[in-house]
Amino acid sequence: MLRLARTDAVIARAPRVAGTLPSRAAGVLRSPFRGYDALLIPRCRSVHTWFLRGALDLLFVDEQGGVRRVVERAGPWRFFFGPREARAVIELPAGTLCGIGVVNGDRVDGLPPVE
Repeated sequence: MLRLARTDAVIARAPRVAGTLPSRAAGVLRSPFRGYDALLIPRCRSVHTWFLRGALDLLFVDEQGGVRRVVERAGPWRFFFGPREARAVIELPAGTLCGIGVVNGDRVDGLPPVE
């Protein structure tokens, strides 16, 4: 379970890790949030939304789970880049972050170790 440390708000209850090249390449294209509610892509500082039909929420996090960039409702057919400190991206269904109040500098608890 992923939680925002500052408020203890739940960000995702059943995250999935895309640790292999095929799972990273497919992202949420193959099975968009079926059986999971977030996709963690370790060792990643940029993502694209090519071929997606809808939007995503994105969190770029550092190795301690510190939020380095927040993108709400990232539209299709675009590239999104995190800062150099980012070590992973969390992809979420669009609208997940609305009302949670995640800002740069927050910390996400519950992440597996990100190198």
